[in-house]
Amino acid sequence: MKIKNAKFNQVLKASVLSTLLISTADFSLAQPADRKSLPDLLELPAQQAARALQSIQLGIALAGERLISVGEQGIVLLSDDNGRSWRQSTGVPVSVTLTDVEFASSMDGWAAGHSGVILHTADGGETWTLQMDGYKAADLIHQEARRRLDAGMPDAEDAVRNAEYLVKEGADKPFLDLFFADQNRGWAVGAYGIALHTLDGGQSWQSSVELIPNTGGRHLYSVQMEGSRRIIAGEQGSLFRHGAEASTYSRVETPYEGTFFGFVPLYNDELLVFGLRGNVWRSSNEGWEAIDLGSEATLTAGLKLKDDRILLADEGGHLMLGNDRGLDFKKLDINPVPSITDMTLARDGALILATARGPVRLEDSIFALEDK
Repeated sequence: MKIKNAKFNQVLKASVLSTLLISTADFSLAQPADRKSLPDLLELPAQQAARALQSIQLGIALAGERLISVGEQGIVLLSDDNGRSWRQSTGVPVSVTLTDVEFASSMDGWAAGHSGVILHTADGGETWTLQMDGYKAADLIHQEARRRLDAGMPDAEDAVRNAEYLVKEGADKPFLDLFFADQNRGWAVGAYGIALHTLDGGQSWQSSVELIPNTGGRHLYSVQMEGSRRIIAGEQGSLFRHGAEASTYSRVETPYEGTFFGFVPLYNDELLVFGLRGNVWRSSNEGWEAIDLGSEATLTAGLKLKDDRILLADEGGHLMLGNDRGLDFKKLDINPVPSITDMTLARDGALILATARGPVRLEDSIFALEDK
């Protein structure tokens, strides 16, 4: 799905991702970046919002006993009672939409979002510092492309040309997902194939673009670990795997040509990958198997529960629970939750959802199945 001339509005990292309508007035790909307005959002601290608890929330994470949710206008919400009540962080230095949040410890966390933003917190989300923006990200990608050209590496001319476009267009590319394996090693991926990694907790970042065989700069929506290997999922059936000993990613052939928004690692290097129009595919040593959920609703989030069962959410706000093999999914009997974009478990076992109307807590009793 090429969206060079599409306008990103109404941000929802996934449901809304199904049509790639990625958010509010702070991000448009219809025209080159407006350098008069974007720096304002990068320099303007997030404002305290009267309806912060009902704002569009796109990413959620657990940090020790605390829950942290991030979303539109740089709004970061904190909960210290397992998601029963929330308050807005007062220390966010930008007003751009934040799309994801990850914590490597109870104190150290990162958030990513529009305008190429990556933020870091060292106090559990109370205050944040800006580690990266789209201008710096474009410069890093361009510098690496130039280095490869100077070294006479294959395809470097195309890489330089693409990187020059990134620099010219400015900070208009969002990071859509990030993952930290520990307090030092992290990865961030986003629109048009932008990708960075850090080995020192974000004190410095390097380009990962040249490591991913992502022809055409397809959008990258999800990055996480599968055992000791990293997996990246994206549009047009894109799936990339980075082995523990490998220096680059390899492309994984998939049977689906539509967009993958995420995946859940299963046993024995198996994967459950999900995306547009209810598509769910399970990989194994025998190849790929389509999983029929009985719905064509776009799938927006996936989660492995403590007992290894798999939970999937769709754009209609429904939840589907499957066994630990990623099979036999059943829709949970709950009232639909508006536009689920991410989910995690609180310390007490409750399911905490990021949604288009703020974070939502569901009791763990919803996971009970007669045939468990």
